[in-house]
Amino acid sequence: MMEYARLPGVRNKASLLLLGCATNDMMQGRDASFSVLDAAMDAGINALDTARVYGESEALLGRWMRARHNRDRLVLVSKGCHPLDISWENPAGISRLNAASLREDLEASFRLLDTDYIDVYLLHRDDPRQDLLPVLEVLHEYVIRGKIGAIGGSNWTHARIEEINALARRNGLTPFSVSSPNFSLAVQAKDCWHGGVNISGPGNADARAWYAREGMPVIAYAGLGHGFFSGKVHSNDPHSQKCLDSFGQSGFCTPENLQRLARAEALSAEKRCTVPQLALAWLLHQPFLTLPVVGTSRPQGVIDSARALEIPLTDAECAWLNLESEER
Repeated sequence: MMEYARLPGVRNKASLLLLGCATNDMMQGRDASFSVLDAAMDAGINALDTARVYGESEALLGRWMRARHNRDRLVLVSKGCHPLDISWENPAGISRLNAASLREDLEASFRLLDTDYIDVYLLHRDDPRQDLLPVLEVLHEYVIRGKIGAIGGSNWTHARIEEINALARRNGLTPFSVSSPNFSLAVQAKDCWHGGVNISGPGNADARAWYAREGMPVIAYAGLGHGFFSGKVHSNDPHSQKCLDSFGQSGFCTPENLQRLARAEALSAEKRCTVPQLALAWLLHQPFLTLPVVGTSRPQGVIDSARALEIPLTDAECAWLNLESEER
């Protein structure tokens, strides 16, 4: 049974799991992608995560919503102002964090999604070099006009969110109320996203404490550690790591994460669930509202992910999975 949460400024309650609509597999034809989206709705997942930079994702969602006449039942999350030409050598890329690019991306998203409002709109990357007041003014304008519900950032540190919210309050503008960093049981050893922000692991305890204290919802992307907790990698089989791409192998295949995986394998066997279901359940049992984004190309994958809400976990089990304790 799906569970839901109220996000600030959003009309509908959002399912605790979001369907990620950035996967290439979902974009391989109307029938295949529609079947995944239909399965999500059947499983109670009404929150969809997309972005202007996700290729044909918004256009596909627009066609699906028109065909199903279900826009009023959904919570749409989209993002804009992603930089151009990011790379390992230049993770900041060519900045688009400005008022003109924001308007361009917003209007394109409205057109492609075939909707007059977006429930949650996120600035896709931070750039401390930019003047953010004009950006906040545009976002506030769209909020006041009823075209955006909540605003926030994807890949923004909690310190920068504090700064931008202080700027918003000084100027009577809408502050950030949602954040979307990478967060998973697997701890990043190397940034896989060219300047992405993650809040996993011992080194980011202060960020997680801030989210718990502020009560800001976290839309957690790559909640399975870029495939590390997908069930395809096995803690006792080094060859299984080859199923991951180079980002997954360099970013997550560490001794500590393999130990986390071994514990997840043992506990999932006891609880009669899969490793990915347990990893999602761990995210759902955090001391702040965490809404994991799940990506799949199969309708059955949606159903399997939704079953994560049925898995009971104690605080002791969560700490044990994360190597914070030897007892559970």
